Amino acid sequence: MLKNLIFKNIFPVLFISLTLGLSGCKPKFSPKPRGYFRIDFPEKKYMEYTSKCNYRFEYPVYGKIENFKGSTDEPCWLNIEFPAFKGMIY
Repeated sequence: MLKNLIFKNIFPVLFISLTLGLSGCKPKFSPKPRGYFRIDFPEKKYMEYTSKCNYRFEYPVYGKIENFKGSTDEPCWLNIEFPAFKGMIY
């Protein structure tokens, strides 16, 4: 008796609510982009950086070297920031 009540009354309501809920979550259509953003890099010029920590490297002149700002104070950790491109190398 209880099984008939569940299958006749509750099961259809549950089934319909689930199917309507899942069908309403379709992804929105977004067209394929015609191309990618173009990044124009400045002329290739490099500067040399020599550290007290016994390493050196070259980096682009449009980069800016900063000390690492984090939870640990490591004197040999650096960040190279590229403000024109809103990017950073850690």
